Amino acid sequence: MSLVADLARDLDDASLSSDQQAMMRCHTAYELEMAGDYEAARIALGDLWQGVGERPLLTALGPEVSAEVLLRVGSLSGSIGSSRQIDNAHQAAKDLVLESATAFADLGNAEKVAEANIALAVCYWREGLLDKARAALQDVITRLGDHQSELKMRAIMNMAIIEGAKGRLTDALHMLTDAAPLFDESRGHTQGDMFHAALATLLNNLGEQSDDVSSAGLAALTFLEELGDEISIESKFALYEFADRTLGEAAPREIVERLRTCARQSLTIGQSSTEGTSWQKSSQPGMVEPWPGCSLEEEVRKYEGELIKRALETARGSVTRAARLLGITHQGLAFILQGRHKSLLSSRTPARARRRSVMRPGHRKSKAKKQ
Repeated sequence: MSLVADLARDLDDASLSSDQQAMMRCHTAYELEMAGDYEAARIALGDLWQGVGERPLLTALGPEVSAEVLLRVGSLSGSIGSSRQIDNAHQAAKDLVLESATAFADLGNAEKVAEANIALAVCYWREGLLDKARAALQDVITRLGDHQSELKMRAIMNMAIIEGAKGRLTDALHMLTDAAPLFDESRGHTQGDMFHAALATLLNNLGEQSDDVSSAGLAALTFLEELGDEISIESKFALYEFADRTLGEAAPREIVERLRTCARQSLTIGQSSTEGTSWQKSSQPGMVEPWPGCSLEEEVRKYEGELIKRALETARGSVTRAARLLGITHQGLAFILQGRHKSLLSSRTPARARRRSVMRPGHRKSKAKKQ
């Protein structure tokens, strides 16, 4: 809710016009909706909107601002309606988004038309109209062309989700991996975080489909070989782990060698960015080879610690999300943190204590006997 508090403080400026106030509300609502905080986004819109099913208040607003309010309200109507299962919310959302798209088109604002079409595609997707959603997103991607922007990232992300929903998981993987360099440039931002979450989910789904898993594993391996230097260590790790798990020791010798090569390259990259290891020191001019006194176990432990640290940073301290990034269970990562990497315990968010049952132990037992 800090964004809402910041907004309230900014709105105290008496010199702001109605249009300026409305745009500030829309921008804050957009950020909150992208972060998944739909209720805070609704609050941010203030008196402009009374809730799902209601039209926004556009009195005294200019054409550009009115179109923006329609877009924000339409998009948020779909998000809230979907999360709360509100009847007719999707239709109301589509109507508002279409109205905003028409308004932006009349104003000659092609970029906002593209944004409205992405919101419309999401509405179609929530209704199960996957072909319509796909067509809308493909039109956006085509119109944006080579222009790299947040809008294009959102369109590609949603297109990959739809391809996955239609069962075309390998196509979805190609789509995400082809766009990986674009997303990795936005690391630390919402789109970059969403990309890594979507990639991890997609790889997990691919792993559960034995009829498609081999070709998907080869696709991941090929991508690593061709564009591995252009993606983050998180993406590289996820792709390598998936390729290794799906191809593994049963693969032909040529594939196994390709996997080993990718593993060595990933290890080298990871160690080059890790301070304090003898491998990094040996790469500097005038430094001796690390073999005297070298401990393989210690080097592996250091590299493991760096990967876990990066995963916790990416997951903002969540052990559960970090474990997903690393391809291990929550319990497994917690065991490692409590054991050989206690120094990283401060990087995690505090575990929430479970609530005690309001029922008395004796009451539970007597209730069980009655049943």
